[in-house]
Amino acid sequence: MRNTRNFIATISLSVMVFTGFAQQKSILGTEKLNRYVSYFNSIDDEAVKNYIPNADAFKWLADQAPLFECPDSVLEQNYYYRWWTFRKHLVKTPEGFIFTEFIEPVKHAGKYNSISCALGYHIYEGRWLKDNSYLKDYIKFWLYKADIGQPKQRFHQFSSWVDDAVYQNYLVKPDQGFLKEILPALDEDYAKWETQRQLKNGLFWQHDVKDGMEESVSGSRKDQNQRPTINSYMYGNAVALAKIAEMFS
Repeated sequence: MRNTRNFIATISLSVMVFTGFAQQKSILGTEKLNRYVSYFNSIDDEAVKNYIPNADAFKWLADQAPLFECPDSVLEQNYYYRWWTFRKHLVKTPEGFIFTEFIEPVKHAGKYNSISCALGYHIYEGRWLKDNSYLKDYIKFWLYKADIGQPKQRFHQFSSWVDDAVYQNYLVKPDQGFLKEILPALDEDYAKWETQRQLKNGLFWQHDVKDGMEESVSGSRKDQNQRPTINSYMYGNAVALAKIAEMFS
């Protein structure tokens, strides 16, 4: 019996050592990231330098972005290119960090070249960064600061699924304290959409361009179009708000 127990213990230890070795060997290094970043830097004239210039891109991405490797080199390169470009749009402002949609200033932007059109996408992408404080600044900027001192509203300049994006960010980086802090502002923002864009039939309307999709066959820049896009966004926002509210009920 003792020999049997010793044999089982030896086998178990061997499996643990082998598994641990296999796991250790499977951890990705930053060699590919470094190679891709070096290539991207070499073909970029860097007309605009924001918070993380190209010279610091590898160091920052190695610390912040999830590493990825696959047999498809095109997919792999595109993955790292997305992170490389995402990093270029991180801007440090007097009102916290934000992410821009356009790398160079555009006329229809608000403070610090901010545009709300890509806000949901930015949060979806940025939730995978190691440091979530960049996104928290960015979310607070739109909820509390973006419209202050502006000749027109900036947050509602485009349709938004910010509530859903905030909830998805929470699922990756759980922080109930942050959600509880901003929940009143999220509720107020949803109510504002209802006041500004909800019809008597319960559906929401939006102009083509303000949906972030330029011109389309489904409407115009002047008509109150009951578009599937904004209605799907608002449905997603409502579901997310309900899930957030349940945490504090």
